[in-house]
Amino acid sequence: RPPRSTQGVSSAASDVYKRQKLESVTDDFGVDKPQLMAFFSCSDKEADKLFQIFDIDKNGRIDSYELICGVALLCDASLEEKAELVFNLYDFDANKFISRDELVIMLTKYLTA
Repeated sequence: RPPRSTQGVSSAASDVYKRQKLESVTDDFGVDKPQLMAFFSCSDKEADKLFQIFDIDKNGRIDSYELICGVALLCDASLEEKAELVFNLYDFDANKFISRDELVIMLTKYLTA
């Protein structure tokens, strides 16, 4: 369970918690509707709306490519901020470098999505 208040908790610790929570519901970088509902604690109606927006190939799963595309289209961020988002999504160990393994995962997701 997440802490009730994040005061005094570093941003990095909060990010680690969120990443661990996501990894606990999915191990293939995609989520189906029940996993999405569990992760975001959202209603069935809210999950349906998210799937209408993000599930581009309509296969019943939102993969990392679809999520990145959706966020990029919906957010009012600069190109640099969007690039930072994508970088951080694939920098799994948060060491500020994309390792060969992380790069392989990223390219595989883009080429097979």
